[in-house]
Amino acid sequence: MTRSFLFCGIGSIGLRHIGNLRTVTRERNIPFHLDVLRSSDRSLPDDLGGMIRDSYRCAQEIDRHYDGIFITNPTALHYETLSALRGKADSVFIEKPIFECLHDLEQLQLPKDRTYVAAPMRYHPVLLRIGEIIRDTGVLSARATCSSYLPDWRPGTDYRESYSAHRKLGGGVTLDLIHELDYLFWLFGAPDELYCIRKKCSQLEIDTDDIAVYIADTPCAVLSVHLDYFGRKPQRKLELWCHNDVLTADLLEGRIHSLCQGTAESLGIADLHLEEMRHFIDVVTGLAVSNHSAETALRVLKLALGV
Repeated sequence: MTRSFLFCGIGSIGLRHIGNLRTVTRERNIPFHLDVLRSSDRSLPDDLGGMIRDSYRCAQEIDRHYDGIFITNPTALHYETLSALRGKADSVFIEKPIFECLHDLEQLQLPKDRTYVAAPMRYHPVLLRIGEIIRDTGVLSARATCSSYLPDWRPGTDYRESYSAHRKLGGGVTLDLIHELDYLFWLFGAPDELYCIRKKCSQLEIDTDDIAVYIADTPCAVLSVHLDYFGRKPQRKLELWCHNDVLTADLLEGRIHSLCQGTAESLGIADLHLEEMRHFIDVVTGLAVSNHSAETALRVLKLALGV
């Protein structure tokens, strides 16, 4: 059975997902048609041009129904795009974060159990192992850190022109680095209390927040989160204070270090985006229901915004 997909936005994120879509459909011998909705005439990679059936500049031009629609344009355009394409797909993939601010989901009439909001960290082998540790031994407190230098994110491009640098496009650490809050509340549960500070404090030439710090109290543990755009050495880690040990989970190295035992467990990092594409194709083909719904993503967004 030939499937049909529409990509709304084919920048770097969209291209990555198209590559993963091609990989997974080849694995499963699924032929497909690919249409795109794009706002620019920027030249595309040669191998992509031959894949595209139809290219649209306006959502109102689209009169087809799709097996899956991918929302991979700037965050600030997600709600508008979903509204314009309401009812035109059996399944929907939305790049994180779901929106740049709070919107009414009911108006969009998204397909129930078949809408997936990107959450690749949930497939990280280290975090899957941490989930086992939490269930088996318990954790008293945890601290997540995601720190990197925004000008180094996209080599060969001017960071000041990226969506991350512009509030109107949905940039800023609060939204860009929402993965940390998402995986913490996936692991530990929703907080009873949450406090946050979000602001711009570096000399980066951006109009978005470049630091966000959260403290949260959940039924399982007390949590803290540090997110920034100005850390000169990339760090992505989760520190855990357990009953009998202190663990540091390095998500970039794919290791969990034990402070008390002086040992390290190597788990690797896998291709997280490929794993979530496999899950989404399971949703499209009816083998699974979405494991990260729009409703869950909106709840995480509320927490990230301090609502």
